[in-house]
Amino acid sequence: IVATAVEGLRKIIRDITGEQIESRAISIPDAYDKIRKLLREAEPAEWYWITDLYIDDKEMFAVVAREGELFKLPFKFANDEITIGELSRVVVEFKEIAERSIQIMRNKDGTVRWMLIAGTSVLNRQGEIDSTKLFDSMIEHAVSEDEYPYLDFFHLGEKFRMGVADYIVRDDVVLIATGLFDDNPIANAMIEAYEADPDYWGASNTFRATSPPEMLEVAKDISIPVYNEGVWESIAILPEENACSLFTALSQSVLKERFMDERIVSALTKLAGDDEEAAEEFIGMIDEVNRVVKDSDVIHRDEPSQEDGTEEKDDSSDGEEPSDEGSVEGELLETQFELDEEAIAQIATQVADSDVVTEFMQTTKKAVEQLSSSMLDLQTISAESTRSSKEVVQRLDDLEKSEDDKQREWENDIPRNQKVRL
Repeated sequence: IVATAVEGLRKIIRDITGEQIESRAISIPDAYDKIRKLLREAEPAEWYWITDLYIDDKEMFAVVAREGELFKLPFKFANDEITIGELSRVVVEFKEIAERSIQIMRNKDGTVRWMLIAGTSVLNRQGEIDSTKLFDSMIEHAVSEDEYPYLDFFHLGEKFRMGVADYIVRDDVVLIATGLFDDNPIANAMIEAYEADPDYWGASNTFRATSPPEMLEVAKDISIPVYNEGVWESIAILPEENACSLFTALSQSVLKERFMDERIVSALTKLAGDDEEAAEEFIGMIDEVNRVVKDSDVIHRDEPSQEDGTEEKDDSSDGEEPSDEGSVEGELLETQFELDEEAIAQIATQVADSDVVTEFMQTTKKAVEQLSSSMLDLQTISAESTRSSKEVVQRLDDLEKSEDDKQREWENDIPRNQKVRL
Protein backbone atom coordinates (compact mmCIF):
# COMPACT_ATOMS: atom_id res chain seq x y z
CA ILE A 1 0.00 0.00 0.00
CA VAL A 2 2.67 2.51 1.06
CA ALA A 3 5.00 1.41 -1.72
CA THR A 4 2.20 1.76 -4.30
CA ALA A 5 1.38 5.27 -3.08
CA VAL A 6 5.04 6.27 -3.23
CA GLU A 7 5.32 4.97 -6.78
CA GLY A 8 2.19 6.92 -7.75
CA LEU A 9 3.75 10.07 -6.34
CA ARG A 10 6.89 9.40 -8.35
CA LYS A 11 4.81 9.11 -11.55
CA ILE A 12 3.14 12.49 -10.89
CA ILE A 13 6.54 14.12 -10.38
CA ARG A 14 7.84 12.56 -13.60
CA ASP A 15 4.76 13.76 -15.53
CA ILE A 16 5.19 17.33 -14.23
CA THR A 17 8.97 17.70 -14.35
CA GLY A 18 9.93 15.09 -16.89
CA GLU A 19 12.67 13.97 -14.50
CA GLN A 20 13.32 10.43 -13.37
CA ILE A 21 13.91 10.14 -9.62
CA GLU A 22 17.19 8.38 -9.01
CA SER A 23 16.95 4.87 -7.52
CA ARG A 24 18.87 3.94 -4.39
CA ALA A 25 20.19 0.62 -3.16
CA ILE A 26 18.23 -1.18 -0.42
CA SER A 27 19.77 -3.55 2.15
CA ILE A 28 18.41 -7.03 2.84
CA PRO A 29 17.45 -6.17 6.47
CA ASP A 30 15.59 -3.11 5.17
CA ALA A 31 13.79 -5.32 2.67
CA TYR A 32 12.63 -7.58 5.53
CA ASP A 33 11.39 -4.57 7.49
CA LYS A 34 9.59 -2.99 4.52
CA ILE A 35 7.83 -6.22 3.51
CA ARG A 36 6.77 -6.88 7.11
CA LYS A 37 5.43 -3.32 7.41
CA LEU A 38 3.46 -3.63 4.16
CA LEU A 39 1.88 -6.90 5.34
CA ARG A 40 0.90 -5.39 8.69
CA GLU A 41 -0.62 -2.35 7.01
CA ALA A 42 -2.54 -4.54 4.57
CA GLU A 43 -4.02 -6.73 7.34
CA PRO A 44 -3.46 -5.19 10.80
CA ALA A 45 -5.31 -7.99 12.56
CA GLU A 46 -2.98 -10.70 11.24
CA TRP A 47 0.53 -11.57 12.41
CA TYR A 48 3.05 -12.40 9.68
CA TRP A 49 6.48 -13.98 10.10
CA ILE A 50 8.96 -13.65 7.23
CA THR A 51 11.26 -16.68 7.26
CA ASP A 52 13.43 -15.96 4.22
CA LEU A 53 13.85 -14.01 0.97
CA TYR A 54 14.60 -15.67 -2.38
CA ILE A 55 15.92 -13.91 -5.49
CA ASP A 56 16.67 -15.49 -8.87
CA ASP A 57 16.68 -14.46 -12.52
CA LYS A 58 12.92 -14.90 -12.86
CA GLU A 59 11.38 -13.59 -9.67
CA MET A 60 11.80 -12.38 -6.10
CA PHE A 61 9.64 -13.74 -3.30
CA ALA A 62 9.45 -14.05 0.47
CA VAL A 63 8.43 -17.14 2.45
CA VAL A 64 5.85 -15.95 4.99
CA ALA A 65 4.12 -17.79 7.87
CA ARG A 66 0.66 -16.86 9.13
CA GLU A 67 -1.70 -18.73 11.45
CA GLY A 68 -0.42 -22.23 10.80
CA GLU A 69 0.13 -21.80 7.07
CA LEU A 70 3.15 -21.05 4.91
CA PHE A 71 2.85 -18.60 1.99
CA LYS A 72 4.86 -17.41 -0.97
CA LEU A 73 4.79 -13.61 -1.36
CA PRO A 74 6.21 -12.11 -4.60
CA PHE A 75 7.71 -8.64 -4.35
CA LYS A 76 9.38 -6.12 -6.67
CA PHE A 77 11.75 -3.19 -6.29
CA ALA A 78 10.19 0.06 -7.52
CA ASN A 79 13.02 2.57 -7.46
CA ASP A 80 13.99 2.72 -3.79
CA GLU A 81 10.73 1.19 -2.55
CA ILE A 82 9.18 -2.29 -2.57
CA THR A 83 5.79 -3.43 -3.87
CA ILE A 84 4.27 -6.74 -2.86
CA GLY A 85 1.99 -9.12 -4.72
CA GLU A 86 -0.64 -11.63 -3.60
CA LEU A 87 0.00 -14.33 -1.02
CA SER A 88 -0.20 -17.92 -2.27
CA ARG A 89 -0.16 -20.88 0.12
CA VAL A 90 2.77 -23.28 -0.13
CA VAL A 91 2.21 -25.96 2.55
CA VAL A 92 0.21 -26.35 5.77
CA GLU A 93 2.11 -25.98 9.05
CA PHE A 94 1.66 -28.19 12.10
CA LYS A 95 1.55 -27.16 15.73
CA GLU A 96 4.88 -27.37 17.55
CA ILE A 97 5.42 -30.34 19.80
CA ALA A 98 7.59 -30.03 22.88
CA GLU A 99 10.89 -31.90 22.76
CA ARG A 100 13.39 -31.83 25.59
CA SER A 101 12.85 -33.15 29.11
CA ILE A 102 15.06 -33.43 32.18
CA GLN A 103 14.87 -35.54 35.31
CA ILE A 104 17.10 -34.96 38.36
CA MET A 105 17.17 -37.43 41.24
CA ARG A 106 19.03 -37.51 44.57
CA ASN A 107 20.66 -40.77 45.66
CA LYS A 108 21.07 -42.00 49.24
CA ASP A 109 24.86 -41.76 48.97
CA GLY A 110 24.52 -37.99 48.42
CA THR A 111 25.18 -38.00 44.71
CA VAL A 112 22.69 -36.42 42.29
CA ARG A 113 21.97 -37.95 38.88
CA TRP A 114 20.64 -36.12 35.82
CA MET A 115 18.76 -37.83 33.01
CA LEU A 116 17.70 -35.87 29.96
CA ILE A 117 16.39 -36.12 26.45
CA ALA A 118 19.33 -34.56 24.65
CA GLY A 119 17.70 -34.34 21.24
CA THR A 120 15.27 -35.73 18.71
CA SER A 121 15.58 -36.11 14.96
CA VAL A 122 12.96 -33.46 14.21
CA LEU A 123 13.50 -30.05 12.64
CA ASN A 124 14.88 -27.70 15.30
CA ARG A 125 14.43 -23.97 15.92
CA GLN A 126 17.46 -23.15 13.80
CA GLY A 127 15.81 -24.63 10.72
CA GLU A 128 18.11 -27.69 10.74
CA ILE A 129 17.66 -31.43 11.30
CA ASP A 130 19.95 -33.48 13.53
CA SER A 131 19.29 -36.91 12.01
CA THR A 132 19.37 -40.26 13.81
CA LYS A 133 22.40 -40.99 11.65
CA LEU A 134 24.10 -38.02 13.33
CA PHE A 135 23.10 -39.32 16.78
CA ASP A 136 24.60 -42.73 16.00
CA SER A 137 27.79 -41.09 14.73
CA MET A 138 28.10 -39.01 17.91
CA ILE A 139 27.55 -42.04 20.16
CA GLU A 140 30.02 -44.18 18.22
CA HIS A 141 32.77 -41.57 18.52
CA ALA A 142 32.13 -40.96 22.25
CA VAL A 143 32.28 -44.68 23.07
CA SER A 144 35.24 -45.60 20.84
CA GLU A 145 37.35 -42.61 21.94
CA ASP A 146 36.04 -42.54 25.54
CA GLU A 147 35.13 -38.87 25.05
CA TYR A 148 31.67 -38.53 26.56
CA PRO A 149 29.95 -35.13 26.42
CA TYR A 150 30.17 -32.96 29.51
CA LEU A 151 27.24 -31.05 31.03
CA ASP A 152 27.44 -27.27 31.37
CA PHE A 153 25.16 -24.29 31.94
CA PHE A 154 23.86 -22.32 28.95
CA HIS A 155 26.71 -23.36 26.61
CA LEU A 156 29.20 -21.39 28.73
CA GLY A 157 31.90 -24.05 28.51
CA GLU A 158 34.30 -25.75 30.89
CA LYS A 159 34.21 -22.97 33.50
CA PHE A 160 30.50 -23.76 34.01
CA ARG A 161 30.91 -27.54 33.85
CA MET A 162 28.42 -29.47 36.00
CA GLY A 163 29.26 -33.10 35.21
CA VAL A 164 29.91 -35.62 32.43
CA ALA A 165 27.69 -38.25 30.82
CA ASP A 166 28.30 -41.88 31.75
CA TYR A 167 25.56 -43.39 29.56
CA ILE A 168 24.41 -42.26 26.10
CA VAL A 169 22.03 -44.07 23.78
CA ARG A 170 19.43 -43.50 21.08
CA ASP A 171 15.93 -44.96 21.36
CA ASP A 172 14.12 -44.54 18.02
CA VAL A 173 14.11 -40.75 17.36
CA VAL A 174 15.23 -39.77 20.89
CA LEU A 175 18.83 -39.15 22.00
CA ILE A 176 19.30 -39.92 25.71
CA ALA A 177 22.10 -38.94 28.09
CA THR A 178 22.62 -39.36 31.82
CA GLY A 179 25.38 -38.77 34.35
CA LEU A 180 26.20 -37.55 37.87
CA PHE A 181 26.37 -33.89 38.86
CA ASP A 182 29.76 -32.65 40.06
CA ASP A 183 29.91 -31.22 43.57
CA ASN A 184 30.54 -27.58 42.70
CA PRO A 185 28.64 -24.27 43.16
CA ILE A 186 27.30 -24.17 39.58
CA ALA A 187 25.96 -27.73 39.74
CA ASN A 188 24.44 -27.24 43.20
CA ALA A 189 22.70 -24.03 42.10
CA MET A 190 21.34 -25.81 39.02
CA ILE A 191 19.95 -28.66 41.13
CA GLU A 192 18.14 -26.21 43.42
CA ALA A 193 16.80 -24.21 40.47
CA TYR A 194 15.48 -27.36 38.79
CA GLU A 195 13.77 -28.59 41.94
CA ALA A 196 12.08 -25.19 42.33
CA ASP A 197 10.72 -25.14 38.74
CA PRO A 198 11.44 -28.30 36.70
CA ASP A 199 9.29 -27.30 33.71
CA TYR A 200 11.35 -24.14 33.13
CA TRP A 201 14.48 -25.99 32.02
CA GLY A 202 15.46 -27.63 28.74
CA ALA A 203 18.60 -29.05 27.16
CA SER A 204 20.68 -28.30 24.09
CA ASN A 205 23.58 -30.07 22.33
CA THR A 206 26.89 -28.82 21.09
CA PHE A 207 28.43 -31.00 18.39
CA ARG A 208 31.12 -30.51 15.77
CA ALA A 209 29.99 -31.53 12.29
CA THR A 210 32.56 -33.77 10.59
CA SER A 211 30.92 -33.70 7.16
CA PRO A 212 28.88 -31.11 5.24
CA PRO A 213 25.11 -31.26 5.79
CA GLU A 214 22.81 -32.83 3.24
CA MET A 215 20.51 -30.18 1.75
CA LEU A 216 16.90 -31.35 1.84
CA GLU A 217 14.45 -29.59 -0.49
CA VAL A 218 11.18 -29.01 1.38
CA ALA A 219 9.49 -26.99 -1.37
CA LYS A 220 10.47 -25.71 -4.79
CA ASP A 221 13.78 -23.81 -4.41
CA ILE A 222 13.58 -23.99 -0.58
CA SER A 223 16.07 -26.31 1.18
CA ILE A 224 17.24 -26.95 4.76
CA PRO A 225 20.40 -28.66 6.06
CA VAL A 226 20.36 -32.20 7.53
CA TYR A 227 23.42 -33.16 9.58
CA ASN A 228 24.50 -36.83 9.49
CA GLU A 229 27.98 -37.00 11.09
CA GLY A 230 29.56 -35.26 14.04
CA VAL A 231 31.43 -35.32 17.35
CA TRP A 232 29.38 -34.73 20.50
CA GLU A 233 31.14 -32.14 22.65
CA SER A 234 28.73 -31.02 25.37
CA ILE A 235 25.16 -30.75 26.64
CA ALA A 236 23.79 -27.56 28.15
CA ILE A 237 20.94 -27.06 30.61
CA LEU A 238 19.23 -23.75 29.92
CA PRO A 239 15.76 -22.18 29.91
CA GLU A 240 13.59 -24.29 27.58
CA GLU A 241 12.69 -21.29 25.40
CA ASN A 242 16.39 -20.98 24.50
CA ALA A 243 16.80 -24.64 23.59
CA CYS A 244 17.34 -25.22 19.89
CA SER A 245 14.90 -28.13 19.51
CA LEU A 246 11.19 -28.19 20.06
CA PHE A 247 10.00 -31.13 22.21
CA THR A 248 10.05 -29.57 25.71
CA ALA A 249 6.90 -29.95 27.79
CA LEU A 250 6.74 -33.62 28.74
CA SER A 251 8.08 -33.64 32.28
CA GLN A 252 4.70 -34.78 33.64
CA SER A 253 4.03 -37.47 31.02
CA VAL A 254 2.04 -40.52 32.11
CA LEU A 255 3.63 -43.85 31.17
CA LYS A 256 1.36 -45.74 28.76
CA GLU A 257 2.26 -48.89 26.86
CA ARG A 258 6.06 -49.18 26.85
CA PHE A 259 7.88 -48.95 23.52
CA MET A 260 11.47 -48.43 24.71
CA ASP A 261 14.13 -51.06 24.10
CA GLU A 262 14.14 -53.19 27.28
CA ARG A 263 17.95 -53.07 27.49
CA ILE A 264 17.77 -49.28 27.69
CA VAL A 265 15.00 -49.54 30.32
CA SER A 266 17.20 -51.88 32.37
CA ALA A 267 20.23 -49.59 32.12
CA LEU A 268 18.32 -46.43 33.07
CA THR A 269 16.57 -48.15 35.97
CA LYS A 270 19.88 -49.39 37.36
CA LEU A 271 21.53 -45.99 36.95
CA ALA A 272 18.63 -44.31 38.78
CA GLY A 273 19.51 -46.40 41.81
CA ASP A 274 17.29 -45.45 44.73
CA ASP A 275 14.74 -43.43 42.77
CA GLU A 276 12.94 -46.02 40.61
CA GLU A 277 9.85 -43.80 40.39
CA ALA A 278 11.88 -41.01 38.80
CA ALA A 279 13.37 -43.49 36.34
CA GLU A 280 9.90 -44.70 35.37
CA GLU A 281 8.78 -41.11 34.83
CA PHE A 282 11.79 -40.39 32.62
CA ILE A 283 11.21 -43.54 30.58
CA GLY A 284 7.62 -42.41 30.18
CA MET A 285 8.84 -39.06 28.81
CA ILE A 286 10.92 -40.79 26.14
CA ASP A 287 8.13 -43.15 25.12
CA GLU A 288 5.75 -40.21 24.90
CA VAL A 289 8.12 -38.27 22.62
CA ASN A 290 8.51 -41.25 20.29
CA ARG A 291 4.74 -41.80 20.29
CA VAL A 292 3.90 -38.16 19.54
CA VAL A 293 6.49 -37.97 16.74
CA LYS A 294 5.04 -41.06 15.06
CA ASP A 295 1.38 -40.19 15.62
CA SER A 296 1.78 -36.66 14.23
CA ASP A 297 3.84 -37.81 11.22
CA VAL A 298 6.59 -35.30 11.85
CA ILE A 299 10.00 -36.15 10.44
CA HIS A 300 11.34 -39.32 12.04
CA ARG A 301 13.20 -42.56 11.31
CA ASP A 302 11.70 -46.02 11.52
CA GLU A 303 13.75 -48.33 13.72
CA PRO A 304 14.32 -51.81 12.23
CA SER A 305 13.87 -55.02 14.19
CA GLN A 306 16.54 -56.00 16.69
CA GLU A 307 17.76 -58.75 14.35
CA ASP A 308 18.43 -56.21 11.62
CA GLY A 309 19.83 -53.47 13.85
CA THR A 310 23.48 -52.95 14.69
CA GLU A 311 24.73 -52.38 18.21
CA GLU A 312 27.88 -51.35 20.03
CA LYS A 313 29.45 -54.56 21.27
CA ASP A 314 29.25 -54.69 25.04
CA ASP A 315 29.27 -57.23 27.86
CA SER A 316 25.67 -56.26 28.68
CA SER A 317 24.38 -57.00 25.15
CA ASP A 318 23.15 -60.44 26.23
CA GLY A 319 20.44 -58.82 28.37
CA GLU A 320 22.43 -58.44 31.61
CA GLU A 321 22.22 -55.21 33.51
CA PRO A 322 25.12 -52.78 33.03
CA SER A 323 28.04 -52.93 35.43
CA ASP A 324 28.38 -50.36 38.19
CA GLU A 325 31.99 -49.79 37.18
CA GLY A 326 32.93 -47.31 34.50
CA SER A 327 30.77 -45.80 31.81
CA VAL A 328 27.87 -47.62 30.25
CA GLU A 329 28.41 -47.78 26.50
CA GLY A 330 25.85 -46.51 24.03
CA GLU A 331 24.05 -48.57 21.41
CA LEU A 332 23.88 -47.93 17.66
CA LEU A 333 20.71 -48.79 15.78
CA GLU A 334 20.60 -48.56 11.99
CA THR A 335 17.74 -46.40 10.71
CA GLN A 336 16.43 -45.02 7.46
CA PHE A 337 15.34 -41.50 6.57
CA GLU A 338 11.68 -41.09 5.56
CA LEU A 339 9.94 -37.96 4.30
CA ASP A 340 6.34 -37.52 3.19
CA GLU A 341 4.11 -34.51 2.52
CA GLU A 342 3.16 -34.11 6.17
CA ALA A 343 6.83 -34.28 7.19
CA ILE A 344 7.56 -31.53 4.68
CA ALA A 345 4.75 -29.52 6.24
CA GLN A 346 6.37 -29.94 9.68
CA ILE A 347 9.69 -28.73 8.27
CA ALA A 348 7.99 -25.69 6.80
CA THR A 349 6.47 -24.98 10.22
CA GLN A 350 9.79 -24.88 11.99
CA VAL A 351 11.42 -22.81 9.25
CA ALA A 352 8.61 -20.28 9.62
CA ASP A 353 8.83 -20.19 13.43
CA SER A 354 12.62 -20.14 13.80
CA ASP A 355 13.82 -17.39 16.18
CA VAL A 356 17.26 -17.51 14.61
CA VAL A 357 15.98 -15.75 11.48
CA THR A 358 15.06 -12.61 13.39
CA GLU A 359 18.26 -12.66 15.43
CA PHE A 360 20.32 -13.10 12.26
CA MET A 361 18.60 -10.23 10.48
CA GLN A 362 19.01 -7.91 13.46
CA THR A 363 22.70 -8.76 13.63
CA THR A 364 23.05 -8.26 9.88
CA LYS A 365 21.29 -4.90 10.02
CA LYS A 366 23.62 -3.69 12.76
CA ALA A 367 26.61 -4.85 10.73
CA VAL A 368 25.32 -3.01 7.65
CA GLU A 369 24.82 0.18 9.70
CA GLN A 370 28.35 -0.09 11.06
CA LEU A 371 29.66 -0.67 7.54
CA SER A 372 27.81 2.41 6.27
CA SER A 373 29.37 4.50 9.03
CA SER A 374 32.80 3.13 8.14
CA MET A 375 32.24 3.99 4.49
CA LEU A 376 31.50 7.62 5.42
CA ASP A 377 34.72 7.74 7.41
CA LEU A 378 36.62 6.32 4.45
CA GLN A 379 35.10 8.92 2.13
CA THR A 380 36.23 11.72 4.45
CA ILE A 381 39.73 10.27 4.65
CA SER A 382 39.80 9.88 0.86
CA ALA A 383 38.85 13.54 0.31
CA GLU A 384 41.59 14.69 2.66
CA SER A 385 44.08 12.43 0.91
CA THR A 386 43.10 13.91 -2.48
CA ARG A 387 43.73 17.45 -1.22
CA SER A 388 47.10 16.45 0.21
CA SER A 389 48.04 14.75 -3.05
CA LYS A 390 47.32 17.91 -5.02
CA GLU A 391 49.62 19.90 -2.75
CA VAL A 392 52.39 17.34 -3.12
CA VAL A 393 52.01 17.36 -6.91
CA GLN A 394 52.28 21.18 -6.95
CA ARG A 395 55.45 21.04 -4.90
CA LEU A 396 56.94 18.40 -7.18
CA ASP A 397 56.10 20.56 -10.19
CA ASP A 398 57.99 23.46 -8.59
CA LEU A 399 61.01 21.24 -7.96
CA GLU A 400 61.01 19.93 -11.51
CA LYS A 401 61.35 23.36 -13.21
CA SER A 402 64.10 23.50 -15.85
CA GLU A 403 67.51 24.95 -15.08
CA ASP A 404 66.83 27.72 -17.62
CA ASP A 405 63.67 28.72 -15.77
CA LYS A 406 65.57 28.81 -12.52
CA GLN A 407 68.36 30.87 -14.14
CA ARG A 408 65.89 33.41 -15.47
CA GLU A 409 64.20 33.75 -12.13
CA TRP A 410 67.60 34.22 -10.49
CA GLU A 411 68.65 36.89 -12.95
CA ASN A 412 65.37 38.75 -12.53
CA ASP A 413 65.93 38.82 -8.80
CA ILE A 414 69.44 40.42 -9.12
CA PRO A 415 69.40 44.24 -8.66
CA ARG A 416 70.39 46.24 -11.76
CA ASN A 417 73.98 47.60 -11.90
CA GLN A 418 74.25 51.28 -11.08
CA LYS A 419 76.97 53.43 -12.68
CA VAL A 420 78.27 56.57 -10.94
CA ARG A 421 79.77 59.42 -13.04
CA LEU A 422 82.09 62.01 -11.54
